[in-house]
This record gives sequence, structure tokens and C-alpha cells, in this order.
Amino acid sequence: MIGGRAVEAGISEYHPEAKPPQDDFWKVLGLPSGKLELHEAVKEGVPYTVYTKVAAASGLESTELARYVVISSTTLRRRAKAGRFKLDEGDQLYRFSVVFKSAVELFEGDRERARHLDPQPGARLRWTPAGGDGGDDSGHQSGIGPNRPA
Repeated sequence: MIGGRAVEAGISEYHPEAKPPQDDFWKVLGLPSGKLELHEAVKEGVPYTVYTKVAAASGLESTELARYVVISSTTLRRRAKAGRFKLDEGDQLYRFSVVFKSAVELFEGDRERARHLDPQPGARLRWTPAGGDGGDDSGHQSGIGPNRPA
């Protein structure tokens, strides 16, 4: 037996906090949690308000978030004026949100620690599962890695 009662005491003292339902994260951002609804939202153009909510939720400045989702400041101003993002831009914003949400879950709700998990600003967030079709929850082709073509 390794550690004996001390290990058992340490284990019994750990009480993870109750986590809110996963849908709450998407509601806060203003995005649907269902695959079909999400696909349609990205296809129709993610509202600019989602961008500001993602920035607030992640604790990033608007310009810093723009680097992560690879949107120039000029394009960001145009999207703010238009009120919506184009398909690829909304998709990048969604992908960043998924990565950030996963980091928060990894650190058991600690957003500060999750912010320090730095996925290289400017790297396109794409993920292709091994042997998979390359699709993701939003219904779009994906792959994680810096600037790989889709």
C-alpha cells in the first residue's frame, strides 16, 4: 500500500465544484449549443456581439482576441459596422471558444490558468481526427495546426 491513510485522507478531502451545464457557456456567448443550430448560425454569420462576449469571457482585449482568431483590425472594424462575421471568421471564433472552454474545463473552472494556455496567436485552429472525416461540431471541415489548408 502506497501512502496509506494519508493518501486516502487526501482523496476524501477533494470535492470538485459542481459544474454548470455545458449549454450555459454557449448561451453566455450567444451561440446555440446544438450541432444543427450552430452550423446554421456560423453559416448565416456569427453576430459581432458574440466576439465581444468571447473577449469578455476569455479575459482578452479585443485586439488580442483578433490575433488568435486571425482577423485584422481593419476587418474587425468592418464586421463591427456590418454586425456579422463571414463564414470563415465566425468559424475561427467558434473554434477559439471551443479551445478556451476546454482549457477552462481542464483547469476545473479556473479561467485565469486557462488564459495562460497559449495556443500561439495567429495559428489557424484546425483539427482533423485520425481516420475521421475532418468535420467538427459546427459541421465545417477542421484540423488543429498552424495554418494548414482546410
